[in-house]
Amino acid sequence: MTHRVSASGLQLLEILPDGGALNGAWRRVIRGDVVPDLRVPDVDRPSALENLAARWLECMRRWGVADEGENFLIGLPGSPPEAVLVKMTGEVDLSPLGLCPGEPEFVASTLDRTVAVGVTAEEREFWIVRVDWDGAPVSL
Repeated sequence: MTHRVSASGLQLLEILPDGGALNGAWRRVIRGDVVPDLRVPDVDRPSALENLAARWLECMRRWGVADEGENFLIGLPGSPPEAVLVKMTGEVDLSPLGLCPGEPEFVASTLDRTVAVGVTAEEREFWIVRVDWDGAPVSL
């Protein structure tokens, strides 16, 4: 997991025990009745990934997920119940943040775990989903 986070352009600051909280947020992001807040069409994979990263960064800032120092928590599906404390340090490439290269699937969270933002790779698009930590999906 640490290699995938580092390959994304995020600076890994610390690995924290999480007790499965980020995995719980991930389950809320992928549940069957979820409606994505944003959809990014996947017609040309390289440009779609660039567009996804730009839209994700907009959401992270709009929803206050990254703190003033650009720090936040990240969790990858299928990983141990850990949260990785990361910092945005420049250009972000989301493509390593998933089980399959080029198919980002992860959840990012505020440090106090009040808001989580998930990214999923669907058949012909990527989804960005905001979830309040109480589990209720929140729309724009």
